[in-house]
Amino acid sequence: MKKLLTILLLFISFLSFGQERIKLIWSPSTDNVGVAGYCVWVDGERWDSTEINEYVIDLPAGTFILTVSAYDAAGNESAQSEEFPVTILDVTTPAIPELISIQYIEDAVKVSWLKSTDNVGVAGYYLYVNGNRFASTTDNYYEFRNIIPDSEYKLSISAYDNAGNESEKTTEFDIRFPDDNLVMKVYPNPVTKGIFRVLFDGGIIKENSTIQILGLDGKILFERLVPAGLTPYEMDFNLEYLFGEGIYGIVFLVNGKRVLNAFLVVSKPRYYSTKLLLEMLELE
Repeated sequence: MKKLLTILLLFISFLSFGQERIKLIWSPSTDNVGVAGYCVWVDGERWDSTEINEYVIDLPAGTFILTVSAYDAAGNESAQSEEFPVTILDVTTPAIPELISIQYIEDAVKVSWLKSTDNVGVAGYYLYVNGNRFASTTDNYYEFRNIIPDSEYKLSISAYDNAGNESEKTTEFDIRFPDDNLVMKVYPNPVTKGIFRVLFDGGIIKENSTIQILGLDGKILFERLVPAGLTPYEMDFNLEYLFGEGIYGIVFLVNGKRVLNAFLVVSKPRYYSTKLLLEMLELE
């Protein structure tokens, strides 16, 4: 049987999907008996076969060498066609990052987000402040420092890849670093039942903050975590089952360190001197 004729690659066209899909068209080969089909090769490796003289192929971004060979029903195969180099551009933008949390730590605001995804790979993230690009990072978090107290900033985040494609920005969110004048107020005070509210205002509630309610003997009767974030922030308490008449201490702690104190008077309180209360609560 006569050897199959070498075929020539005549045409290549880019289809949709960001030039990741291309269409190969070549001139039909000839054979003394008949051509059964064609093999498509990518970088010297057999990719697929087809019975017609065209093929649609999906490739990732990058540069590739494409060739085509013909074969007959007896298994004879022609030489591969002339090499045809093709470059697939990466025009796919990464997914928009998803914000996880905003943490107020010491003199900084730490913003964290879920890692973005991309068809090739995410190279990093841009951070925008008040609409202007402020910084970039390869991590999925960033600590904003040197923030002017009591100034409000609008932040947004985008992801980018090595081809320069950038995702859309996240919805803008606000951060503010108030002066450290956090106060805690308890009301109504006194109360006739154990139903009251605690208000934090004038500063930032930092991570690892808790509120404790103490008896006059210093014993912890109740404890609750306080969510980190900006103030004002209020917490409701319904502790009728716990409180009898008396005076109780309410203590706010950060990382286990006592920061703020207040007294709660329930119903008809017993009378204690201020000095005795301070001694029993170990307050300065």
